[in-house]
Amino acid sequence: MRDMFISILTCSLIFVASACDKDNRGITGGQSLKGEQKTLTFTPFMELNQTADEINSHEDDYSRSALKMMYNTLQEHGASEGYQYPRYPRIRRMSDGTYIQMWQTPANTDLSTNNGKDVYYALSSDLKTWTTPAKLFASRSVTTTTGSDTRHYTNGNGIVLSNGDFLAVAAFRAPNTYNYINSKSDQGLVIRRSKDCGKTWTNEQTIYNGPCWEAHLMEFESGELHCYFAESRPWISGSHSGTSLVVSNDGGNIWSPAVGNEPYRVMRKKWWSDLNQTNFYTDQMAVGVILNGTNQMAFATECVASRDLSNKQTYFISVVYSPEDGQWKHLTGDEVADCERLDNFLSGGGPYLVQFPSGETVVAYSNSKDSKMHYTMGDARARNFTGDYISLPHKGSWGGMEVDSPHSAIFCRTSTEASVTGSDRSTLMLARFALNHSIRATARQANLDADNREWQKTDDALFLGSESPIEATLRCSHDSENIYFLVEVKDDNLSNSDNVTIMLSPEVENDKLTAKAVRVKVGCNGLKNTDQYSGGWRSKEFGITARAAYDGTPGNTSDKDNGYLVEIAVPRSALEITNGRLLCNFALFDSAGAFEDAVSGTAATDTKKWIAINNL
Repeated sequence: MRDMFISILTCSLIFVASACDKDNRGITGGQSLKGEQKTLTFTPFMELNQTADEINSHEDDYSRSALKMMYNTLQEHGASEGYQYPRYPRIRRMSDGTYIQMWQTPANTDLSTNNGKDVYYALSSDLKTWTTPAKLFASRSVTTTTGSDTRHYTNGNGIVLSNGDFLAVAAFRAPNTYNYINSKSDQGLVIRRSKDCGKTWTNEQTIYNGPCWEAHLMEFESGELHCYFAESRPWISGSHSGTSLVVSNDGGNIWSPAVGNEPYRVMRKKWWSDLNQTNFYTDQMAVGVILNGTNQMAFATECVASRDLSNKQTYFISVVYSPEDGQWKHLTGDEVADCERLDNFLSGGGPYLVQFPSGETVVAYSNSKDSKMHYTMGDARARNFTGDYISLPHKGSWGGMEVDSPHSAIFCRTSTEASVTGSDRSTLMLARFALNHSIRATARQANLDADNREWQKTDDALFLGSESPIEATLRCSHDSENIYFLVEVKDDNLSNSDNVTIMLSPEVENDKLTAKAVRVKVGCNGLKNTDQYSGGWRSKEFGITARAAYDGTPGNTSDKDNGYLVEIAVPRSALEITNGRLLCNFALFDSAGAFEDAVSGTAATDTKKWIAINNL
């Protein structure tokens, strides 16, 4: 793992006008006592939000939801750890709570295309320390339909089954016969099963024969298994020929159509090649979900749009939807799928689609302009998407996601940025991302005593901590008189100039700040200042009170601090609360790094990406 703190900060410096606050002087309203120095214990974000949400509970607020990288989980693995030219990574949380990551390593003669020769895996109990990489699908010498060859494996993937088993899948090919229609038996898909979360594995089982790539497994409530894959019939397509399917009704032992038969062809459309003066099929790299509370599936697919006379191809991302009952039409001959589509709505390739229990869908992909892993947030039906954000920080190719809790997802990707990977040429990069979405205030009076023991892990929380190792969480409660906030900041280098800002606003039709917006700024010594918006932020007294405590020695850089917490009471009379709802922006300013980490940039004058607080 490399330390990327300095490089990320260099790219993300944001200076806020209030960074010059040195202490509590200049407070124009409310009360704040000097912070109390004492030993503090903070609750990590992953231990909060323990109240279960209803399925699709946030479908009406998806446009305000966002993912924040948890910087402390960001890691890269390279050759020194056994990750030799890693490509096409996938990660899963297994049934015992441990993790498995899979990736392919290309043959030395195939580095230009990155196609796999061997599929590796590694295990972790904590998403920090990983076992030494081992081969899950190992290349070997084989006798093919035309003679001797080496079987190559690529695109390792897997699924945790409802019985706790882990089922891994990979595509295999014989390079010398790949293009021949009479050599389909030399190519195909194989699976391996682990009943003990990756400690031991069964032998390979072939479930399909024919040229193919990029398998994706799905399990339905009935136990039916689907294996989708990019079928590649080079004798008709020159490349991909759409997404096809094989099915198992007994947990993966027997598959249909039977091995040796044609698969079910379910997703494909045509595109025109200027170079070849003909139509080809596309819809490959399909990754899908069964949409919450329905039988309908949604798949993110990579689509070729064109090939010019110089052989340059353009790629886009589409979303393809199954019929509502989940029953595909099986395509024959030259048929193309007539199912619903959201076509070519992103420019790039290598897509991945997941859905949170709360409803938000996320499509991640490799952006065609900067070669970084971007994502966009969608609604519960994966029809409408908003925003386009960079997830992992470096350039690369091919990545995946895994929702590992109702409020977090893991992104993984190959990094090929030369300034970072150096002689490794590529590394495997991953990080966990926190889901920030609308929260519910707990009905509880808070005693402003700078003590967090009365706050519960069932409280909803927001997270900051994507710019540096510093992390902050925000929780909210209420009674008939006040709205209360608990801010916890985990920081090993405290300064009196550090601060956290909470901005509150009613929800207005045009998402603009109005004079009804309130800003509260606190630090390790409590309340710094309170402001009202009036074409800009103006100091105003609201009767807001705060108590703070810190664990460390602010301003002393020779030791290691722990952090600080602040409890805040905002009178209801200072706020306009409509239907029990307020919008909130939450920001952290660190004076040592001179950066801001925020739900939404504090310089903006709109509330479009602020998070809603409900149940007030």
